[in-house]
Amino acid sequence: MSNFYNIPLDDLKNIPSVPIILRKLMKILENSDVPIDEIVQVISLDPLLSAKTLALANSAYYGASKRIVSITQAVTRLGTSEIKKLAISIYFGRMFESLSLNNLTVKRFWTHSIATAFISNRIINYLIDDLSVYTAEKDQFYLLGLLHDIAYLILDAYLPEKVEIIINALERNEKRGLLQTEQELGFFHAREGANLLRFWEIPDSIATPIEYHHTPSECSGDFSMRAGILSVADWISNHLEFSVFGRQEVIQRDNLFWKKFQFSKFSEEELDNFWEDLKSQTLMFLLFSESIIDLRR
Repeated sequence: MSNFYNIPLDDLKNIPSVPIILRKLMKILENSDVPIDEIVQVISLDPLLSAKTLALANSAYYGASKRIVSITQAVTRLGTSEIKKLAISIYFGRMFESLSLNNLTVKRFWTHSIATAFISNRIINYLIDDLSVYTAEKDQFYLLGLLHDIAYLILDAYLPEKVEIIINALERNEKRGLLQTEQELGFFHAREGANLLRFWEIPDSIATPIEYHHTPSECSGDFSMRAGILSVADWISNHLEFSVFGRQEVIQRDNLFWKKFQFSKFSEEELDNFWEDLKSQTLMFLLFSESIIDLRR
């Protein structure tokens, strides 16, 4: 049985569950050759997802010129990668609307998550080595960024005293790192988040990199690089002041994976300009995302 901070997940009352439609959609989208008609059939089961799919396909963000009026046309224009990101964003956003939070806000959480997701996609283009396989998996990195800190929401809803302890400990010692604080208190959000995702039957290709996104060097096998890219994106998101706790948490940068990116060799001036441009792009994407996920809470 899966645990969440030593509590069996089945014992947490009213814990959100992943909707059947999302599970089915994620499963069929794992197949790159899935017929469009099959995707359309699943999307059409949910009026909100159908409406958002049409709205996204007709948005200026995707350079819409000719108005699209059918789900089939919308799926063709957006592609399976964008459909997967849209569905994940909508359903997980909906899942957590009912949570009663005590120390965090949904808006702050999703701002950090969406920023990290966007940055994950952007920095892949700066990998030094020719790792085209990761460029082709941008939708996976978007999902990793979106879900990497999911444990904090559930923790704040069910065990708010632990989140309060983290926040108070960080405020008492500005130089103390987030992970050091968690270790001293005996819990680790990355591991608990992975347990939660596996409980929801999210694939290991997502759960494992999230489990190691603060310790990517400890992740072995095929998911090590994914964990490393997510780790760098999370550090950048925090550095650019898109943080979960509304303050710039002290997160140690993993220099092993940092050196795999071209910007690790930038001069101080080049890096400052890079941060400025990336922050501006991220803010624009966050504004666009507000039309998909309700970030008001």
